Parts: sequence; C-alpha cells; structure tokens
Amino acid sequence: MDSDSKTGSSSSAASSSVDPGTDEASQAYRILYQACPYIKLAHFAANQAILEVTEAEEKIHVLDLDIRHGWQWPELIRAMAARRTGQPKLLRITAIGFGSPINGVKCCLEEAAREARIPFEFHAIEANLGDLNPSIFHGDEALAVNLVNWPYCSDIGKLLPLIREQAPKIVTLTEKETGGDGNFPKFLGEFTGLLSHYTMIFESLEEVFSGVPEARRKVEQIFGAEIRKAVAYGEFKAAESRNEEIERGILLDVDERMTVMEEKGFLRVALGSGRMIEELQRLVMSGYGCSSYTLRQRKGSLLLGWRGTNITATSAWRC
Repeated sequence: MDSDSKTGSSSSAASSSVDPGTDEASQAYRILYQACPYIKLAHFAANQAILEVTEAEEKIHVLDLDIRHGWQWPELIRAMAARRTGQPKLLRITAIGFGSPINGVKCCLEEAAREARIPFEFHAIEANLGDLNPSIFHGDEALAVNLVNWPYCSDIGKLLPLIREQAPKIVTLTEKETGGDGNFPKFLGEFTGLLSHYTMIFESLEEVFSGVPEARRKVEQIFGAEIRKAVAYGEFKAAESRNEEIERGILLDVDERMTVMEEKGFLRVALGSGRMIEELQRLVMSGYGCSSYTLRQRKGSLLLGWRGTNITATSAWRC
C-alpha cells in the first residue's frame, strides 16, 4: 500500500468505480485481500471443509465456479501436501471464468503445486454456469465444488441440479450477507439490506485505511462497481413466483438460499468446530488487530461482520 499518496477521498471514490476485469481492479482486490479478512477468512473456512472431507482421498477434483484471482487455492495445495494421510496422487482444479486473468491463475497454481510436489492439473472453461456440460466432471475423483456470490448467479436454478447429480463430497458457498428487511415490501427490504451491507463495509474501510487514502480509494472503487451491479442486475424485478425468483437468480437472503439448498437435496455440513473458530478468531486478532470484526455461527454457517452487522457468510453442503 502506498502510504505516501495524498489523493483520494470517500466522496470522489463513491462517484467512480473500476472494471473488475482490469489490472487496476486486480491491484485493488489484492489490497483488500491483504488488509481486510472478509475474503481471506471465508477462503480459510471453505478450504478446511474441503480438507476434512477429502483427507483419505487419493484423487481430488475442485470445481471453482467463480475463480477470479485464484487466491484461495495455493493454501489448499500446501495443506494437501501436509496431510496426515499423505499427499494425494492427483489434485485437479477446474476454473470457470472469462478473460486473461485465468492465465495468471494457472501459472500461480502450477508453481504452488511444483513447490508442494503434488501432481496437479488445471483446466479453465469459459462458459456461463447454466451452460456447463457434465463431461467436465471425472467419475473417479472426489469432487468438491466451490461457489462464490450466489446473489449474482442467474443460472442457479439450472446449476444446483447439475451439481447434485455429480454427488460431490462437499459444496462450499461464500456469499454476501445483505440481510433484507422483511418489514418492507420486497424492493425496499432488499434495498435496505444492501444499504446496510455496504455502509458497514465503507465504515470498516475508513478505519482500516485511516491515513492511507490512495489505498482506500482503490478499494472503495471495487464496491462502487459491485453496487452498480447489484442495482442493475435485476434482483429487484418482480417475479411471479418463488420458483421464478430462484431460476432467475433474484436476490434471496442467506436463510432463503439455505432453504433452496435443502429443497434441491443438499444436506448442511456444520462449519466451525471449536478448533476452527479459535483459529479464525486468532487470525482476525493477530492478522488484522481490530476488535470491531465479529465472527459468529448461525445454523452451521460462519458469519464474518463489522460491529455486529454480518458481511459474508460461508456454509458447506453434502449430498
């Protein structure tokens, strides 16, 4: 982070945003990843869940449905190398995504696998989630599926049955906790939930990046793009039925999404054993040194927030 920069203010950041596919966005995401625990701790929890259910497996296939920068997986690769049961004979990661960042992800993960001396394969598929072909799965491998940002997956109605048919060992979900207000009609309730979500994020950024305005400006621009996407995507458009809401990926709160998972035949796997919670709390305090972050458990999910308002939710599922 550039602590010498003298540019940037919350007002100017709010009026602009960065394209998530640009190099500037990648730099901003890296700053956010290093400075705030929202993404990193969700990755840690999901990786631990994958490690636990695949501990005795020799061939493992991780399907990442929103790989972005791929920062979740080097730690998983290193942990696989240190398994008590010995390292796997094959770790395969299939990434769903678009654009040139995938090439950088491939090189990074292959290097991590070489250092860990794990047989590794990486495959990238450019496709919409609703168009995935069952041929991407391999029957002799233990399958783990990682899904991020369900609120923006317009193909969820097609995707969940396809995943269920493959009988994965585990499905990990990391999503925004927007907490819509049921006291309002649907539009106002969802809008109020998003407003609270991003208000808390911006409050946390103000404290975390105090005295580092340029870094804060870059990170705030990420959320400017997210807010535009949330409003423009169509979560607030009226649906004739709940089934249509699910099929079209219309915004549901976390508890509603958990219900959908159960209706599609998935069983909840409790995250957050005492040891994991202790480790996550230690990471928050030692790595970020701020008591305003909150870590909670609810119905088997792990919720990370700021001053009591939940920001991200991570859950795990099996068939």
